[in-house]
Amino acid sequence: SEGHAGAGRFWDDVWAFQIPPIGMTAASVTDAFLQAVGRKTGEGKWTRVTPGPYEEESALDAQGPGPRGWIASAPLGDLEENAILIFGGLSESNTRLGDGWIFRLE
Repeated sequence: SEGHAGAGRFWDDVWAFQIPPIGMTAASVTDAFLQAVGRKTGEGKWTRVTPGPYEEESALDAQGPGPRGWIASAPLGDLEENAILIFGGLSESNTRLGDGWIFRLE
């Protein structure tokens, strides 16, 4: 394997993994209710994220950052609940990317 020197093919899809909610939050109450009535919560499942525009974003921006690998990412919990920052990475042509994207999960 060539590591980052042989970038190759990257994907442009985004997936989210449902973890157990933190106690005494809206999510934990919702999950407790669903379990009480015999419905599934989605915990422990992967779900494909479908991008869409946020407030005044154009439809082109809503398509997302495109295929890339070797990214940096971080949760924005203190600044914006349910959002993560994606920064940089390598394109399929092995060029460094210096852009940043915020994914807001609903």
